[in-house]
Amino acid sequence: MLERILKNKDSLCLYASTGNKISQLTSEEWILVEKLITLLQPFEEITRELSAANVSISSVIPLLTSLEKVIDEYNASDECIRNTILVLKQEMRHRFSHLEKDILFATATFIDPRYKTKFFKNPSTKDQVMKNILDLLGDEDLSLPSCSKPKRPKIRNQDNENLSSSTSLLEKSVTLKETMKMMMDSSESEEELDNDIPNPLEVLIKKY
Repeated sequence: MLERILKNKDSLCLYASTGNKISQLTSEEWILVEKLITLLQPFEEITRELSAANVSISSVIPLLTSLEKVIDEYNASDECIRNTILVLKQEMRHRFSHLEKDILFATATFIDPRYKTKFFKNPSTKDQVMKNILDLLGDEDLSLPSCSKPKRPKIRNQDNENLSSSTSLLEKSVTLKETMKMMMDSSESEEELDNDIPNPLEVLIKKY
């Protein structure tokens, strides 16, 4: 709706100036509309992705993690935009923070070769998922390797972070897919360091 309003800006301004009941928006309000459109664009992207007919459950955690990163990296000096960002973050955590603890979502993400552990925020999730898979396979002879060393958090979760910028506009918008690709690429080096740790799932596959 906001995009349609902005698209018809000239017509709406002309209609409002003829003495009709529609109030004329100020230039500051039009700028606010543009900022909100930019801010909400990633939410439209993820809605389309998760509403697709062929979407996989393994993509849910990666998409939500990427969306949270996009929102974290927005900067705005406008109080209205800052408040909107805070509300969006709070609502996302309230609704989706449990998904990584959901063994079905976490396992689906882990066994998807595109994602593996790249989008897990909790380092212990990997071990929990591997243990669950071994339990499902009914193999108790294999033991898990010691918990992987803690990795740098891939998400900044502080609500007030990046919201005190002096810039008057949102930072350059990065699409959801671009953010996801950057996160996947940045995880490649971390995966290389873990290659020397024996993976019990690989051992199990060789066993059978």
